[in-house]
Amino acid sequence: MHEFEGREYDLSMYLYLMVGEKLMTRATALALAKMLLHDRFGAEEVDHQEPFHVEERGDTWVIVGNGVPDWNDGRPREALRHGRAEVVLSQLDGRIIKLAVDAAMPPADR
Repeated sequence: MHEFEGREYDLSMYLYLMVGEKLMTRATALALAKMLLHDRFGAEEVDHQEPFHVEERGDTWVIVGNGVPDWNDGRPREALRHGRAEVVLSQLDGRIIKLAVDAAMPPADR
């Protein structure tokens, strides 16, 4: 195994990285982000985040959901509610750089 920027890679990956070949497409990034969110937070959260926005930022894909907390859901104001999901993936090798769903703060007027 070879090391590239502190990571071990097979020779095939080392060659892709050396020539700057990006292995993850926009569609693959979106699919992987949905799978990661599903595994971590469940199918209901993925549905709550639709539609997702995918943006190319440097050598990463930034996938952002549209989750908006429902403050009128009958639960106490202090109960945790999910906000927007954000997943950041490397275009070069698919590394997960960020996997998070914001915990929203209650509105001041409630």
